[in-house]
Amino acid sequence: MEPTLGVRELAEREGYGELLAMHRVPLRSVLSPIGLFLLPVAVLATVLACTDRYDVAARSAGACLALGCVALAALAVRRDVRAARRTDVVSWFAEGLVIDRTGGLPTAHGWDVINPYEFTISVSNGRSRGGSSTVRTIRLLELRDPDGVPVLAVTGREQTARFAALLAARQLPAAGARLAAGEAVEFGPFTVSRDGLSLNGEAHPWRQVRALRVTAHRVLLELSSGEVRYVATRDVPHLRTLEALARERVGVPD
Repeated sequence: MEPTLGVRELAEREGYGELLAMHRVPLRSVLSPIGLFLLPVAVLATVLACTDRYDVAARSAGACLALGCVALAALAVRRDVRAARRTDVVSWFAEGLVIDRTGGLPTAHGWDVINPYEFTISVSNGRSRGGSSTVRTIRLLELRDPDGVPVLAVTGREQTARFAALLAARQLPAAGARLAAGEAVEFGPFTVSRDGLSLNGEAHPWRQVRALRVTAHRVLLELSSGEVRYVATRDVPHLRTLEALARERVGVPD
């Protein structure tokens, strides 16, 4: 997959540099649920059509049913192929992101004005008659503009990890340089400085910080006093950069 001419020209005007990766916005396929139904039906219809003990009418009906299943599966594949051509394409560059949206012009978003939020959401399919429900977790990387408006959402554990690591590799050296120069770096409710780690404005010297742990839904600040404070992961931008900076400094004496 290659970026279109419009995407390349926009990236060049913005000075985004090298193209690092591309992907299409995930499309939910209709083939899998249809296939789960059609496969056993097609197998039974084929057996019916090929078994001599059934009369001609039954075998003809089985053959027609099998052909119908194949035709429906072909239509599902055709639908997916056509829809895939209409999905948005995302181009990741060294200094920014270009989204080529279907039916519109490509839009550019520089990394300096984008904040990545990496978190897990739980989705329930509702309750069945027996009172039970199925809950699945989805890993999400949400890119937001300075006003907090989502620009792009990447789902899936592998995709999320891949692009979150890509952004952290760019952000971490810059944040480290700012700390070395004596500046403080903000990560939503957290602020990292050479002296310590602040949460919601309350400062904790590094010698009082035992650990900063990230779980599926929370960021836990563990203090040497035994106290644990937390915030939701979905409220903390550049989570991997924050975690790396804290890991380097936890337990460092003043």
